[in-house]
Amino acid sequence: MQATAKFLRHTIAAAALMAAFLAVNATAATFTVSNTNDTGAGSLRQTIEDAKAAAGADTIVFDSSFNSPQTIQLASGIANYNSPDPLTITGPGANLLTVKGNDTFRIFTLFFQTTVTPDSEVAITGMTISNGRDTFFGGGAIFVQFGKVLITNVTVSENWGNNGGGVQLFNGATLTAVNSTFSNNTATGSGGAISAIQSSTINLTNTTVSSNFSASPGGGIDASDVVNVSISDSSIVNNGASTSHGGGVAFRGSGTLQMTNTTVMGNQAGQDGGGISNGGTATFTNCNISNNSSSGGGFAGGGGISSNGVSLTIIGSTITGNTTSRLGAGLLIGANSATTS
Repeated sequence: MQATAKFLRHTIAAAALMAAFLAVNATAATFTVSNTNDTGAGSLRQTIEDAKAAAGADTIVFDSSFNSPQTIQLASGIANYNSPDPLTITGPGANLLTVKGNDTFRIFTLFFQTTVTPDSEVAITGMTISNGRDTFFGGGAIFVQFGKVLITNVTVSENWGNNGGGVQLFNGATLTAVNSTFSNNTATGSGGAISAIQSSTINLTNTTVSSNFSASPGGGIDASDVVNVSISDSSIVNNGASTSHGGGVAFRGSGTLQMTNTTVMGNQAGQDGGGISNGGTATFTNCNISNNSSSGGGFAGGGGISSNGVSLTIIGSTITGNTTSRLGAGLLIGANSATTS
C-alpha cells in the first residue's frame, strides 16, 4: 500500500511538472516575416504587433526570401513595443537585411512602463538599422526607457537624433551590444552614436563605434547623470564632438566607466578630451589611446584623455600620438581627480 501511494505521489508530481512545462511553452510563439512590405500580413511591422498581443516570450524570424540582400523600407516608425514579455527578433545578417527609415522618424521605440519586469528585454540580431531620425527624445534608430535591449551582429548607421543619434537610453534602460557596429550617426546634442542618462547602463563587447558626430559632448558615446558604462574588446575610432568635449567618449556624473582591451583612436574634440573626457570614476585596462586630438577650450586640453572627475585608474595601457592646442597632449588631470596607474 505504501509503495502504491509513493508511486502515485511521484506520478502526480511528474504530471504536474509536465503540465507546468507545457503551459509555459504553450504561451511562447514564433512569428515569421515573409516579405519586405511596410504593412500587412508577413511584414515586420505586423509580426511585431502579433508578438506584442501574444502572451509569453516570443520570437520573430525571417523566411528564406531573406537569404539574399533585402531592404524593408518603412513609411513610419515601428509602433512602441512596451510588452513585459521578452521578444527576440532574429534577422538573417547585417549584410542581408536593412530596416530603413526615410530620415523623418525613429525606427524602434521601446518605451516600457515603470512596471516592466526585470526579465523584460528586446533582443535584435542580424540586421542593419539605418536612416532613422528623432528630434524630441533622441535615438534615431532605437529609444529605450526602463527596459533592456540586446543587439548582436547589428549595424546601426546613418541615423540622427537630438541626443543619441543611434540609440538613446533613458530612466534605467540598458543597452548591451555584442559584435555590433555604430557608424556615421549624428546628434545635434550629445552622443553621436549612443546617449545614456538617468541610471542607465551601456555594455559593449567586441563592438565598433566609428565616424559618429555630435555638436555637444560625446562624439561617439555620451553618458551622464548616474550611468554605468562597460566597454571591452572594442574600438572607438574617428568620432568627433565639434564644439564640446569627449570626442570618443564623454563620461559625466556619478557611476563608473570601465574599458578593457579597447582601442580609442583618431577621435577629435572641440574642447577637452579628444579621445575620452572623464567626469566620474574611470578605469582603463590594457587599452590603446592614440592619435586623438583636442582643440582646447573648456577644461583646456587632454588630447588623449582629460579627467576632472572622482578618479582615473590606468593599467597596462598605451597613450601615444595624441595632440592638443592647450595642455596635456596625452593626459590632462584636473585638481579634483585622483589618479593611479
